[in-house]
Amino acid sequence: MRLVAKVTMAWCVFFALSAAAQETFGGYQVQGTVSFLEKTLLGFEKASDVKDVYVYLLPADDAARKALAALKPGPVWMNQKDKEFVPHVTAVHKGGKVLFGNADPWFHNIFSHEPKFNLGRYPRGYYKEQTFDKTGLFHIFCDIHPNMHGLILVVDTPLYTAVAADGSFAFESVPAGAYRLEAWHERCDPASLAITVNGDVKNISLELKAREMEKVTRTPDKPYDGARSTLK
Repeated sequence: MRLVAKVTMAWCVFFALSAAAQETFGGYQVQGTVSFLEKTLLGFEKASDVKDVYVYLLPADDAARKALAALKPGPVWMNQKDKEFVPHVTAVHKGGKVLFGNADPWFHNIFSHEPKFNLGRYPRGYYKEQTFDKTGLFHIFCDIHPNMHGLILVVDTPLYTAVAADGSFAFESVPAGAYRLEAWHERCDPASLAITVNGDVKNISLELKAREMEKVTRTPDKPYDGARSTLK
């Protein structure tokens, strides 16, 4: 993998590019809310702050598949900042690239057991890239800093977005057709809803129920536990 200098890139650009997952198609709005429920002694209670939740629209008929097939989204960013992957989770279209930047004043590394790769170590102001050709959830680590752990969610659609802290989400330009809308979080089974887009679709409501966090082992020479592909 090539080492690429990004010395002049401002910190905010890492997020500006990774947020640009949606392209303008010409179409309709799809908007709604995801509720994230935490288990307590009294049952499930709604969390006030929704983090690391993604929603995505999977085409379910020929019209939607044809409209989305021509789109080839650009790469997305996951940065390394303060010995953390930022964001903790990023989504990418199947076949797309993730650019891993280093914004810390020390070396970092990127490796994964599935798909198996190790991009080596590199200093501040540089990035390396990796293509993800298989749908699913994939864990990434740094062999220098054992507490670093990030997630790549690979989806077979260019229509995906992170949910806001209040649980709201919006797709602004969705082509007409049938879709399966799914909401995802690493501690939940995906929630899904079939929708038909032939005009604006609003006030969608999805609910995610959290389970206990799974154990993840990150040593480069040992397979990890608990990491699993959740998408078909």
